[in-house]
Amino acid sequence: MMAVESIIDFSEEGQGKCFYTEAFDLQSLGKIQCRRATYIEFNIHTQQWEVTDAENNKILYSHPSRQACIEWEKEHLVPEA
Repeated sequence: MMAVESIIDFSEEGQGKCFYTEAFDLQSLGKIQCRRATYIEFNIHTQQWEVTDAENNKILYSHPSRQACIEWEKEHLVPEA
């Protein structure tokens, strides 16, 4: 299993963006707003788990294993250090 580092990217406006983990208490920075970038659901027609972009509803990845989808999220959505 891949280790995930906590990285927060801040915009010029002061907004932070990160892959949420509980490795760091984000509320210690102040009021937070969380929004999922993707969601993982089982498709009964294809019999696969699907990672879907929450913004445009596009399927990004599918696999028979939900854990494989979670690992795909970590590999493809976590910003590089």
